[in-house]
Parts: sequence; structure tokens; C-alpha cells
Amino acid sequence: MDEAQADMRPTTFRVLEIANQFWNSQFLVIATRLGVADVLESGPQTPEAIAAQLGAHPAMLKRLLRALAPLGVFSADDQGRYGQTPMSDILRAGHPQSLRAAVLFEVDEWTWKYADALEYGIRTGGNPFEHVFGRPYFDYQKDFPEREKLFADAMTGISAPIVEAIAGAYPFNDFDTVVDVGGSNGHLLATILRHHPRPKGVLFDLPGVAQLARKTGYLDALGVAGRAAIVEGSALEAVVAGHDCYLIKNVIHDWDDDHSVLMLGNIRKAMADGGKLLVAEALIKPDNTPDHWKQMDLAIFAGGGGQQRTEEEFRALLARAGFRLESKTPTAAGIWLLEAVKA
Repeated sequence: MDEAQADMRPTTFRVLEIANQFWNSQFLVIATRLGVADVLESGPQTPEAIAAQLGAHPAMLKRLLRALAPLGVFSADDQGRYGQTPMSDILRAGHPQSLRAAVLFEVDEWTWKYADALEYGIRTGGNPFEHVFGRPYFDYQKDFPEREKLFADAMTGISAPIVEAIAGAYPFNDFDTVVDVGGSNGHLLATILRHHPRPKGVLFDLPGVAQLARKTGYLDALGVAGRAAIVEGSALEAVVAGHDCYLIKNVIHDWDDDHSVLMLGNIRKAMADGGKLLVAEALIKPDNTPDHWKQMDLAIFAGGGGQQRTEEEFRALLARAGFRLESKTPTAAGIWLLEAVKA
């Protein structure tokens, strides 16, 4: 092998490593569906012992664990046993910040179908999800309550570290009422109310999601009960009116600019004079530095036509809806709170 060929090996390996991430996701999903992490809660075990509890093929399960252990999903010892790691622990169904639902949601049958249509979106600019399923994502999902619940559970797991960071990063005690627009099961709003005793809360979301929020009980918890109402509706049509703080977390990124402006405009119409809008979102770095959100931008687009945005893109979006971006507050979870007022 000459010097030029030798120099190509690191590049070749890196390209193949990126391509093989498809298979790593499959391995992770299979282990999650089987419940390997739940079995390992009692301590390290051999593949044979794990397989006996899960009803899996021992030799094949060993090969699956062997593939995942170098990625940090499980540990492996010199006795041939596999054990828990922080990554596998968070896949347990009973973990308070479980990502089990999030992992299953990310690569279910729907995801593969609209991910396969991403090329269509890149070629045409059209919405990959609508190209496959014929309707917008949230409209289509309403016909599938189990998928709607999986989505809500997935967002709860993903948001668990984020809600505490948001609640601790901003002076919500300055307000009489915090309206969480698209607030899902109420986890974020309940955390804010628990940390800040002054405001009352309103959870505003689609009827099916609001029903799930009533069942989860976050807004009935100690220190929160009696301080929050759940209101059903769509921000694309109108928003509960007359309050001084409207919070919208990780909702705008699910929509294109025109739908986002429509929602933000409806919030502006509903907001009391002197009120504030808080948009909780990640901000894409404008330069060429590595940034997970640059990849998530395309994944979100494939799943419904949305996008991650830079600060300047948010500034322009808010201006179109009649807002002026006043400040941005970082949080410990990497999400920013963009504070806007009526222009």
C-alpha cells in the first residue's frame, strides 16, 4: 500500500462509521424492546441468564450485547457477564428520566417511512411526512391514540433534564399566570409552579394531549394542585387569552415558518398588554462547528416539515409575528429562553 492509500484509511473508517450508525440504532431498539436494561437492574448477568428471563436466543443475545457494550450501552466483565451503565440504566421503564419511549419512538415504523422520504424533501422542499401519509403529522397522529401516548411519553423522557433547567433559569415569579402552549402532559408547567409559588398556570394543548395530561397527574402534585387549569385547543386557531406570560417549548421547531408565524400571531392576539412571550428552543450555531442540532434539523424536517433555527432566524420569525426579541437566557440543558414582547 503506498503512502496516499494509507492516508485514506482514517477517512474511509470515519465514513463507514457514520454509515453504520443506522445499524447501531437498530441494535439499541431491539435491546430496549426486549427489556435488557430492566433485567440488569439486579446486577451483572451472563447472556444465558438474561436470555432465559427475556425468552431470547442465548447465542444471538450474546452477539447483540457484544455489539452494544463497546458503545457504552452495557458493561462487560472478564467473567463474561454484562451489566448496567448510565446509558442502559436510563432505558429502564421505571427510571424517573426513562428514555425507553423516546428510543422506541425515534425508530418506529412511522419514522422509517418518512425518513425514507427525506430525499424527496431535499429534492423538492416538500414535507416528507405529508408525502408519505397524506396529512400533517399532528393531524394524522390524532387517529392513533397509542402513538400519541408514545409521543407524549417520549417527550417526557427527553424533557426531564430540560424542565428543571428552564424552571431554574428564569424569574417566573414575576408573572401572575404562565400559559404553557403545547405543554404536553404538564411536566414543565408543574415544575415551574413548584419552583415559583406566585404564578398560576394554564396548560394549553390539543384535546387528546390534554386528556393525557389529566391522567398523568403532574398538575395535581403537591405544591401544584389547585394552581393550574387544562384548556383544550389548537394554537393554529386561537390561544387562551388575557394572561401575562406565554411559554412555548420545543413546539416552533415542529413547524415551517408560515405555521410558526400563525401560532405566534395567535399568542400575540391573546397576550395581555405588557405581557411576555418565552420561546424555549435550541439555537443552531451559525458557524461550521460541530452541533447536534444541525443533524436534528433534518430529522425534524422529515418528521413534519419543521426546522431548528439560528438566533437570527428566530429574530426574523418573531418579527413577522409582531414580536421583538428582547433577550435570550441560557439554561443548563442547552436550551435557550428567548424573551419577546409585542413590537
